[in-house]
Amino acid sequence: MNRLILYVMIAISFYPLWATAAVRGKHAMYAGGTIGDLAVGKKGGLDFSGEVDFVFRPHDEHIPFLRIPFAQITTVEYGQHAGRRVRVALLGGGIPALLSHKRKHFVTIYFPDSQGKEQAAIFELGKKIVREVLTVLRVKTGKEIEFQSEDAKRNLGHP
Repeated sequence: MNRLILYVMIAISFYPLWATAAVRGKHAMYAGGTIGDLAVGKKGGLDFSGEVDFVFRPHDEHIPFLRIPFAQITTVEYGQHAGRRVRVALLGGGIPALLSHKRKHFVTIYFPDSQGKEQAAIFELGKKIVREVLTVLRVKTGKEIEFQSEDAKRNLGHP
């Protein structure tokens, strides 16, 4: 019985980790920035198939799309954050799971708003779309991707 109480207490202390599920596959999440209309943590999809705009479409239909014209994007940055798999370890993955890393992928897009003030939008990307998003942004904006660290550059396969 004491073990059960211990496990419940550990689970409760790590609840925020469980509440913030990872961005997976081909999805994205607005992770921060200066966009007042979007709440941090809103998940959705990225649509960059058009010739004019980079579009974030939140899964919640009541939230407006975020459109950023490719021509107005001034800088694109890519970075990674590696964290431990604490949740997996607690759920039975053991020490190997705790020692492994989970990489989160972030792209930051800088652009001026309609008044000319510099704005930024940070998106966490699912790992299946990282290369595609960065390639499309580089081609459609004409800007080179700025890497936030040598690690991010190396892990993406750049020399």
